Amino acid sequence: MLILRPDDRLRPSMIRKTMTESITIRDFGPLRDVCIPDIRPVTILTGASASGKSTLMRVIALMRYVYKMVNIRSYLRNAGIGKSPFTLKFSSLLHDGLEGMVREDTYIRYEVNVNGNAYAIAFENGRLSSDITIGNGDLAYVKEAFVCDGRTAWPLGSGRLSPKGSGHYFREFAGDFEEATDVIKSQDLPYIGMRMTVGKTALGQKRLTVEGLEVPGGGGIDLKYASSGIQASATMLTIVRYFSKECSFGDSFRFSVLDYLFRGNNASKFSPKVELTDMGRILYLHLENPESGLDPDTQRRFVDSLVSQAFYLKSNDRETGMVLTTHSPYVLNHFNVLMKACASGVGPGKGFPGIPPESVAAYMVEDGTVRSLMAIDEKTGRSVINTIDMAESMERIFRDYDSLGE
Repeated sequence: MLILRPDDRLRPSMIRKTMTESITIRDFGPLRDVCIPDIRPVTILTGASASGKSTLMRVIALMRYVYKMVNIRSYLRNAGIGKSPFTLKFSSLLHDGLEGMVREDTYIRYEVNVNGNAYAIAFENGRLSSDITIGNGDLAYVKEAFVCDGRTAWPLGSGRLSPKGSGHYFREFAGDFEEATDVIKSQDLPYIGMRMTVGKTALGQKRLTVEGLEVPGGGGIDLKYASSGIQASATMLTIVRYFSKECSFGDSFRFSVLDYLFRGNNASKFSPKVELTDMGRILYLHLENPESGLDPDTQRRFVDSLVSQAFYLKSNDRETGMVLTTHSPYVLNHFNVLMKACASGVGPGKGFPGIPPESVAAYMVEDGTVRSLMAIDEKTGRSVINTIDMAESMERIFRDYDSLGE
């Protein structure tokens, strides 16, 4: 388990975003009436299979992408490029079944508040309303990454994920992982006491090796031959590390701006009013079922690794927001441990990367709505995730067992 130095202990100011977000969704696929008034830096979605968890997270990621593009357009507008260099068509942004979820009365509203200024993007009456201009003092680089479930359903061949025949979100994930392993050559996997290394085969192809496994002859094994849990978790942690620490937000933003300028022959009109170095940097991570393929204790240690990488070991030039879906009672309950570790001040000494309770939200997605799982621990008076729903399945198993008699 990763042990943090005492002076690395997470403080609320390190994780609390300077901007706030909210989202309302009505009549979109399985989502009938959803309102999340504050998407926290750590927002957890749980619920029954096919309840709409992934749909909800994908809509959040979609609206964040639109907001990213609005930031680029606003930067250009504020710099004298009056004509919009691109248009955002909602139907072209829907992928992997989302396009079939739009109804006649679908309504989505995503609002961001920065420095007391509210910026809203909405989809209503079949139309996306995103023609807003963000003020210079509120502009930000935005990067959203989506690590989908089923990430080991396609073979890892020649050191890369094979996206053939896969959906949009898997292709995005595969591309991000390829980009990450172009930069990262060694990735610690502290939750299992192993390391993934990135090297080359004799033919010059990328080779991913997991070291620390008991293998005859030593030297580790190819990641594609490791367990599904190791494959799933190693790829997720590598992407989280890349975007939280290694990736240059500035280079990506500059490329986008220059591309639009020269494509429209607008370079002579360009007169920026804000330095790129003065703009905020926001990273949004969307993680589907991080517990996939891992035993309960390893799930907990993996959550520690994700939280440590996203919030402790990140680059100081960016703020991070993490939304994740899970079916695991161990993941949900372990976040209670991390919140208590921060509130009680014993996190680093116990090996837990504490999270301020006010930075966490958890929701049960059910019947097309969301229900907050946040509660107050009566013994401590502190905020906790109420996981009693997770215990009911085990109770039903015991009752069914007893009902069968001797």
